[in-house]
Amino acid sequence: MNTTTTPCDQQTMHAPNNDPVRFAVFSGMLVFLIAMVFVPGIGDGFYFDDNISIQTNNSIHTLNLLEILKTQTDTPSAGRPLTNLSYAIDYYFYGENAKAYRWTNLILQMLVSISILAVLRRLLPLCFKTGFLTQQKTDWLALGATLLWAVHPVQTECVLYITQRSEQFSMLCMTLAFYALLLDHQSNTSTKRWKILMIASTCIGLLFKQTTAALPIILILADRALLNKTWKDVLKQRGKVHLTCMILSVLIAALILLSDPTPKSTGTGLGVTRWQYLMTQSQVIIWYFRNCFWPTGLCLNYDWPIVNEFSQVIIPFGICTGLVFFSCICIVYRPRLGFALASIFLLLGPTSSLIPIVTEVAADRRISLILLFILLPAIILIGNLCRQSKDKVCLILTWAGVLMFSVMTIELSALHLNHIVLWEHTRKQAIQKQSSWEHLGCQYDSLGQWAPAWQCHSNALKLEPTFNISRMNLGMVNAQLGRTDRAIAQLNHEANTPGIGPDALNILGNIYKKDKDYEQAIKAFRIAYQRAPKRWTFGLNLARVYNLTEQYEKALAILEPLTQQPRVHPDIDSEIGFSYSNLNRLNQAEQSYQRYLLQQPDDAKILNSMGVVQAKLGKLDQALNYFKRAVKADSELEEAKDNLSRAEKMLQAPQD
Repeated sequence: MNTTTTPCDQQTMHAPNNDPVRFAVFSGMLVFLIAMVFVPGIGDGFYFDDNISIQTNNSIHTLNLLEILKTQTDTPSAGRPLTNLSYAIDYYFYGENAKAYRWTNLILQMLVSISILAVLRRLLPLCFKTGFLTQQKTDWLALGATLLWAVHPVQTECVLYITQRSEQFSMLCMTLAFYALLLDHQSNTSTKRWKILMIASTCIGLLFKQTTAALPIILILADRALLNKTWKDVLKQRGKVHLTCMILSVLIAALILLSDPTPKSTGTGLGVTRWQYLMTQSQVIIWYFRNCFWPTGLCLNYDWPIVNEFSQVIIPFGICTGLVFFSCICIVYRPRLGFALASIFLLLGPTSSLIPIVTEVAADRRISLILLFILLPAIILIGNLCRQSKDKVCLILTWAGVLMFSVMTIELSALHLNHIVLWEHTRKQAIQKQSSWEHLGCQYDSLGQWAPAWQCHSNALKLEPTFNISRMNLGMVNAQLGRTDRAIAQLNHEANTPGIGPDALNILGNIYKKDKDYEQAIKAFRIAYQRAPKRWTFGLNLARVYNLTEQYEKALAILEPLTQQPRVHPDIDSEIGFSYSNLNRLNQAEQSYQRYLLQQPDDAKILNSMGVVQAKLGKLDQALNYFKRAVKADSELEEAKDNLSRAEKMLQAPQD
């Protein structure tokens, strides 16, 4: 049992009033309010990096656990095996149903919030003057502080932007580790279970997101600042636990780095030096601080410009440097303030200096992890300064903040229902506009609105003439607008560009296929598939051209391996059914078409093809039924009507 306590510890060490009914009611309130704020934004469709995390992330399209945990390089989940596993589980049950993934994120937000509430109920009495709050009022303040975090507008990305659930998992592990630390300190027994939970939460958190590497240092700072008078007491009570957390964190981080190369979006290989990145981050961090208290102007992609001259950032760089030194001094002389400040910079450190993310210099979701370390000290400071009015000022300000943030978050969440509106908003708020124009153009592409898409991609290229993705997408749009020669020239220019070359070739293949230049189409699709063999859509496109040119065996050589995936896309089943049918492998064709029709039961063309297979197998009654369904689904499909007429005549022939 602990032997050294501070005066503030005494009120919580013995018998904290953990009213389970009140906690359950407050948890229910959290769930209800979080749902009320974020459910209006749960829409369908993937955007930004979601398609890379889910649709083209082949590591989650398998049932091989080792393959899933290995992760796929150059995806947002690279080096985050447990985050990748969560995508794989969702993909297994929901496929590409984006709404289901967002519901998972929402449930995660609720779980994290409940864990924060549990921590704050035990933590707040340590932070206020003795006797300042009753347990009931402490719980209300804890609920308000939790909601300040849970419904803050910066959480919109964590909940509605599927890829960013790694932030939620990281926060969940951090709060569990804090909860274990508090319970271990307040425990009257020598049980090791809370120490084990501390270690486990730290290690597991690293497998969700690398930012959790800062957790062991934050825990030891919290132990000194909140629970013990001296470093000697910390080392005496939990020194071995803290050391174990640090050693395991270093080992896990090293293993992740060794097993999974740093994605190309990180590091300084994109023409940006570490010094330039660090200077830029001084501006970004000041922006983060501002958004904690007044979160207006938030957007999905700021496209923050890289700073090249120190003269541009003298003031923000000076403020950030001063705060870092001040936090170091406070750790010695004002441990609680030092703990809060140091935690902020420790959590921002990985993305602000150690592992530069050049393609996304600023992102509001990064505020999620530091939000409590900024808002909570402010609440405590106000409460301690207003002792004469006791708890009223603190509670009123906290709940006023909850109301303000809730309204702002509901408004921001609603933008996510319409991706055109979302990217229009982002374009208006972004510092540089080229990426926003490009993403807006991609949304118009997906809707087949080629004129506005062309304008958006062109605007992106005007702002950044070397923007390869915009040039490739502009080529695709030009093809749709009938400007074939211009499109081919633009796409050939990008065919060997790292990263997007296979996509450019795939678009070229579709242009050649449309023009019935099948030889060039096969060449383009084949090279694209060779360069990106895990992109099954490239293989499917190549197989389609082989089928069009009656090279059915070659089509099967590509399609049969694709059917071994745990979740086979219906288009693969329909195409391989066509190949089997033309090779008179009728039983296999029947099985393929049956799988397709389970997912697309009203596809007239496939119903007609299935009828043909049934007729060849001598099952005229079944064939007649399929032809009838095909005609019912599409009364203009002449082939189905002709087949239906022939089938009826064949069935009537014996009677005549």
